[in-house]
Amino acid sequence: MAIAAVQSTLFAFIASSPFNALVAASVEEFQLNGRYEEALAECRTMFSLLGNEEVVEAIEQGYAESGYRGAMRRGAESLVAQSKARYVAPTSIALFYIHAEETEQAIEWLEKAYEERDPNLHRVGIEPDWESLHPDPRFQALLQRLGLPEVIPKNNALSEAVASLRVERNLASLKP
Repeated sequence: MAIAAVQSTLFAFIASSPFNALVAASVEEFQLNGRYEEALAECRTMFSLLGNEEVVEAIEQGYAESGYRGAMRRGAESLVAQSKARYVAPTSIALFYIHAEETEQAIEWLEKAYEERDPNLHRVGIEPDWESLHPDPRFQALLQRLGLPEVIPKNNALSEAVASLRVERNLASLKP
């Protein structure tokens, strides 16, 4: 029992360390710029540092089977399996699914994150990883329940028109 407590404390320390945050930021930067080989290398580093070789192996197996999306899907599946035995932040699982381009599973895990009060959920409205979900009404509803501002999808003529109307409405409300 004491060993498990020490391992849990050590895991929490490593997971919250500034170095791990830096590695996670590198993964995100590489992914967003289409540099998937580098993103996977950083992802392996991060999970190795966390002592989670199961995720590392799953990512490698998924990549060998079907490339980057497969790696992300397998990583998500590994975390889902682990979540049955220990706490895994639902946003972490959702993030893997979003990078696997599996919207339904990503939304499902974001909903679980909301139910479980995942402390990382407050960032979903601002982090670029979640941009593909911006047009989804379920994502917008989640933001509303969280009390976060609505996000307007980028590169969408309709969303630009809606934003323009909101500006006009706000300006009209300021008139005496």
